[in-house]
Amino acid sequence: AGRQRTFGGGVNYTFGPATAGFVYTQTNLTNAVGISPTQSGTGTKVIGFNATSARFQNFEGNVRYALTPALSLAGAYTYTRSNFGGGENPNYNTVALQSDYALSKRTDVYLQGDWQHVSSNPQNIGAYLNGLGSASTRQDQVAVTVGMRHRF
Repeated sequence: AGRQRTFGGGVNYTFGPATAGFVYTQTNLTNAVGISPTQSGTGTKVIGFNATSARFQNFEGNVRYALTPALSLAGAYTYTRSNFGGGENPNYNTVALQSDYALSKRTDVYLQGDWQHVSSNPQNIGAYLNGLGSASTRQDQVAVTVGMRHRF
């Protein structure tokens, strides 16, 4: 892409042990020509755009609930609306669930699951969860992560 412009904003509201939020972002790419096979999950086929730009809009709702001071549960749903020009507009639905347990003030362990589904998808673009090496060859992708985090 020749130029990437991203803007967005979000709000959170905390009530007792719960926090709810909403986030909106929009990314515009100019002089974009297509999506590589690695990013689209289409084997060797490059998905060419029918215009010279692409736009992605993300709408996310999220919640977090502290069951105890050490244990929290969280969930998020993100709807991504894309526009590749010429009627090529796949939509991405992503759901994430996470449990987090604090071992200390600076160290915690977590378990997270993510699922993504691509719809309105005549090019059969595969789902592509952030952080994975490549897109799925199907319209669905699932990832499960277990980890330990230490803040310095």
